[in-house]
This record gives sequence, C-alpha cells and structure tokens, in this order.
Amino acid sequence: MTVPEPWELGDVLSEVSDLLEVGGVSVALKRLSPLRPADLAAVVAELSEDHLRQLLDRMGNEMIAEVLDYLDVDRGARVFDAIPEARRPTVLDETSPEVATDLLHRIAWDEAAQTLVRMRSLNVIGDLLVHDDDDAGGLMSPTFGKLREYWTVRHALRVLRQMELDPEMLRELFAVDANDVLVGRMELSELVFAPPNATINEVMNRDVISVAATEDQESAVRLMQRYRLPSIPVTNGRRQLQGVITSNSLVEVAEQEATEDMFRLFGVGGGIGSRSNIREAIRSRLPWLVLNLFTVMSAGYVLSLFQPTLDAMVLLAAFLPVVMGQAGIAGTQTVTIIVRSMALGESSLSNVWQLLFSEVAMSLVQAIVVGGILGLVVHLWKGQWALTILVTCAFALNLLLAALSGVLVPVFMRLVRIDPAMASAVIVTTATDICGIVMYLGLASIFLTLLTG
Repeated sequence: MTVPEPWELGDVLSEVSDLLEVGGVSVALKRLSPLRPADLAAVVAELSEDHLRQLLDRMGNEMIAEVLDYLDVDRGARVFDAIPEARRPTVLDETSPEVATDLLHRIAWDEAAQTLVRMRSLNVIGDLLVHDDDDAGGLMSPTFGKLREYWTVRHALRVLRQMELDPEMLRELFAVDANDVLVGRMELSELVFAPPNATINEVMNRDVISVAATEDQESAVRLMQRYRLPSIPVTNGRRQLQGVITSNSLVEVAEQEATEDMFRLFGVGGGIGSRSNIREAIRSRLPWLVLNLFTVMSAGYVLSLFQPTLDAMVLLAAFLPVVMGQAGIAGTQTVTIIVRSMALGESSLSNVWQLLFSEVAMSLVQAIVVGGILGLVVHLWKGQWALTILVTCAFALNLLLAALSGVLVPVFMRLVRIDPAMASAVIVTTATDICGIVMYLGLASIFLTLLTG
C-alpha cells in the first residue's frame, strides 16, 4: 500500500462526507477500511459533528481506539465527545493508558468518574488521573519493562516474554529493589547477551536519570534532549518507579510547547488552531489587538511631539519607517531566540549577562553592516552628510535598544513569574517604535540647522 498524499486524503474525506450525507454509512466504512490507522485518524478528525457521530455509531471499538491513539489531545477529545457514553469505557480500554487519561482529563469529573468505574483498567488509569496533564506523571506510561534486581537474567527474560509489552517499551529496561525503588537501567540487548545465571544487580547500569512525577513535562523534555535518552523513568517522592516516558511522547510534548510559545509570542494564545470556534479566537486575539492599538497610538502621540521638526524638513519622514521597522524586526528576532532558549532550558536568569553580551555584540555587527548600507544609500540619494550621519546613528542606537529589550523583557517577565512568550514581542516592538522616534527626531532637532543649511 502506497503512502497517500495530503490531497488524496482530502479526496477521501470529501467522498466519505458525501456518502454520510445520504446515509451511506456502510459504504463510507468500506471506503475507510483500507487506510492505515494514522491516515484513518486524519480523515475522521476532519468530519463534521453530525457525520462523525454517524460514523462512530457503526465503527468498532478497536477501530475507534486506533483513531484516538493517532490523534493529538484536542482533536482526540472532539472525537471522544461524539462517542456514545455507553461505549466510552470499552473504547478507552482499547486505547493506551496515557491516551485514555488525557481524554478523561478533558471531560467533567463526574462523567470521567462514571466512565472510569466501568473500565477494566480502572486501577492503572486511576493512578495516572491524579497527575495534571502538564506533569511528567500525566505523560508517563504505566506499562514498561520492570525488573527486580535480585532476578537472574534467565528469569527476567522469561518474565518479559510473558508480559507481551509493546516493542517500544522494551528498548530500555529498569531495575527496582524489593520496595520498587529505582536502582538501575539496561538495554534489552545487554540483557539478552548477559550470562543467564547472573543477577540483574550484577549486569545493570546504576547511573540512571529519572524525573519526578510532579515535575513539569518540559523538565523531562530537557533531560532527554541533554542526555539523548530513548526513555526516562518517572518516580515518586520516595524514588519508587511509577512509569516511563518514551521519546515518542516527548516529541509530541516538544512540538506542543513550541507551538504554544509561538502562538503566545505573537499574541494568538496557546492552543488556538485554525479549527477553533469564533468565540475562542476572539477571546484569544482581541485583547492583544487592543493592546497593540494603544501602543501604536502611543507611538503616534510621541511622533506628534516632534511635528515642528517634521514641518521644518519633510525629508526626515522618509527614513523614519526604516529606523523603526528594522529595529522592530531585530527585536522580535532576539525575543524569539531568548524565549525559545528559555523553553528548552538553554538560558536562565543566571546567565543574563552572557545573553546581553551576545546580543549586543550581534547588534553592533548588524549596525555596522546594515547601517553602513543604509548610510551609503541615503548619501547617494540625497547627498547630505548630516542626514546620512543622523539616519545611521539613529538606526544603530535603535538596534542596540532592540537587543537590550529583546533580552531584558523576557528575562524580567520570567523573574516576575509571567510567561515570557505571552507579550514580549508586543512590548519590545513598542519600545523600539517609541524610542526610535525619540532618538531619530531628537537627533534631528539638534542637527536641524545642519540639515537645512
């Protein structure tokens, strides 16, 4: 079976929607049956509410579970809401425990409790539900390769065969003592080639990195990236092994966190996608547009204070957008880099001076190269040395300000426990606009006699 292109899945979606529109549920299911689970999930998630309910009413529990396993939490919750309540426990029993937990987190607690008590995996899911979605405990899988340190290698291999675990969960194995305290780790290949009569304690690696169940999931992402771990064990306060987070789960988390930071950085709001309803979009975007309106009006007011200077030499207005715009872009670039490095744990409050030095050095290089090109263009165009020096100096000073604010604004927001991705770009852009006007026209007021002479 070939891998379908996105436009081919779009054609399937159109066909299935047309069939469901006329009540052809059986034919629609037949059309979907050859698809791989991931492609099936992509099509099903895009169906309208009515068509989705029609299809799920006739779709088998295992097939629905496959769809849920291949969807992100938001789209999975939309599909889960369309499943009849009587079938939800059976469907969730067919999904992975972490997916079932995420979906139960998305519905009202009384509904989740009613669903949970009718599930076969009540104990496993119940243990996961006590953790928040953003905690490492909420991301872990409770099914993994756990070995007792006093087992022999021969016995451990026999137990693993009987457990019938997913191959992904067998890539790395973790050893515990009699009290379930994490004491070591080893790869499956190391276990297979170890002497059969040796104990796990003798062949395991005692250098094991773990994350607490209550820690933020970003901490797990950073640890796995730093040490290039295929999986990371999750422990409680007594260092007892609770579960394991795989690399696949953390890739999804890293993508989700990066997307949320990108949305927030530009005032869109984390988690607001193209399929969100109008009310969510307005609630997320409108406040930042209003804030931006006031910042632009502030810049306009500052500009009005220099009206006599602009009236004296209209030519100055031609280069004002250059000074403001270039610094705004440079400041946004700096903010993006700093916020991203903070999210990945590459920068913190402890290395502010290093960040400042790096960005100031970069701004000086930009001022020399870009400012030099700008100054040359201004001089060749207007032939006035005073105007050339004015534009170049204002441009360089505003670039320096952009670098400083691009570092200090997100650092300050982190210091006062505000998400740096939330409004850093708006604040930095406002600072470069207003200060750019003040520096450019302030210098122009001083050199006005030279410019008009």
